Amino acid sequence: MPTYERRRHLETHTVKDLDMGQGEGAWASIHTTGSTGFMTPAEHGKHLTPGTVFELELTNGSTITGIRVAGAWLYRKSDEDLDEEHRVMVEGFDRDRREQLAKHRDAWQARQDALPEWIRARIEGFHVTGGENFALEGWGYELVVAELAVAYLASGGADDDAVNTIAREQGTSGNQHECAKHLAWVVVQQPGIFKDFPSALTPLTGDYDYSKGTK
Repeated sequence: MPTYERRRHLETHTVKDLDMGQGEGAWASIHTTGSTGFMTPAEHGKHLTPGTVFELELTNGSTITGIRVAGAWLYRKSDEDLDEEHRVMVEGFDRDRREQLAKHRDAWQARQDALPEWIRARIEGFHVTGGENFALEGWGYELVVAELAVAYLASGGADDDAVNTIAREQGTSGNQHECAKHLAWVVVQQPGIFKDFPSALTPLTGDYDYSKGTK
C-alpha cells in the first residue's frame, strides 16, 4: 500500500525535438514545443518523434510517473513502484551517512574533545538526547557550529580570519553562522538559557534536540 496520498495529473505536450542515446541502457532527451524538457529511456523515446502529441503524468507536482501516447501508456509507475524507489533511496542515504560516520568518527571525537567546556557540553547533551540519530544526522554539522561559536565569541561577533578559515575549510552555511553567532551572544548575555538553546538544524527539521529520530 502507498505510504501517503499521491496526487497525479496529466499535462499534454508536443515533441519539438529529441536527442536519442545509443546502446544498451541509453536515454533520450525530449524537448517539447512548450519548453518542457525531460529524460526517458531510449525505448520510450523512439515513440516520441517530433510532432508527436503525448500526455505526461506528474505526481505531487514534479515527479514524472508516466507517458501516454494515443491513449496507450509507454510506461506508468504505480504507487507501489514509487514506494519501492523511496525505500531504496532512503536506504542509500542511510548507508551513506553510516559510511561518513565511520570515516570521520575519530576526527569528530577529537574536535569535540578540543572544544571549550561551555560549548562541548552542548554537543555532549545532543549525544545523550539523540544517540545514534545525532551521530548520523547532526554531529558533524553541530561541530562546525560549535567551532564557529568559539571563534565568534573571541571576535565579538565579527567575521575575522578565524571565522573565515573555518568557513573556507568546512564549507559552512548561513544557518550555521547565524546559529553560532546566537550561541556566542547567549552564553555571555543570557547564560541561564544557554543549555536550552535548540539544535542548529531545528529550523530545517523541527527537531529541538535530535530526539525525534530515536522514537
